[in-house]
Amino acid sequence: MALLEDALALSARARRIGANRSDTEQRNRLGARVADLRTAIDTIGNLLELRREATAVGAVIAWRPSRVTSAYQSLIRVSQDGLPTERQLETARSQIGRATTELTRAVEAGWRPWAEEQLNRTPDEKIAVLQGDERQAAAKDWTQLKRLAAKAPKNNQEIIEFVRLRDRISQALRPVPHLSEDLRELLQRLDGKPPLTLADLSDSNIAMLREAGFASHVQLSRRIG
Repeated sequence: MALLEDALALSARARRIGANRSDTEQRNRLGARVADLRTAIDTIGNLLELRREATAVGAVIAWRPSRVTSAYQSLIRVSQDGLPTERQLETARSQIGRATTELTRAVEAGWRPWAEEQLNRTPDEKIAVLQGDERQAAAKDWTQLKRLAAKAPKNNQEIIEFVRLRDRISQALRPVPHLSEDLRELLQRLDGKPPLTLADLSDSNIAMLREAGFASHVQLSRRIG
């Protein structure tokens, strides 16, 4: 049985236990334990979905699901002879809780190296070459991408957003040719304040811009005074 199916089956078992209670006092006590167990199952179920999404995009989340499987099998075993005790329900909830903590740490440990690798593969230095609105949009996407890479995702949507931003930036930068270190520094100078004058550019600077196909991206204007 798949791990997520185990968790869902465990939740269904908890609901059946709740439905079969008779004694009022026992019903109240067991009801609280069943509610806690179902909350724990819902929490790890969401985390399992997140792990599946992260794995689907390429992140490696190393985690052993033995605690979840053990909790499910134990609850099945003890409930065959009647209602589980409060202690047995609490033990199952505790196992799920520890599994959730372990999985949370595994997601954090697996996500950040993968996300950092995606950043390193993105030639963000080319953003400076883009023009106008396209450059502003790419710079905004890059800032957001780095923010998402810096911490483990809270939900599937953050993973989907990370991949969407990564792909959009890569598409915008694909037509831009490779930039040498000298050319990147020159473009950064041209983007700086105050604006450079023609006297600030050497013949080799101008030749570099021409050879790289960026001469038409540089505008000159006469300064009065």
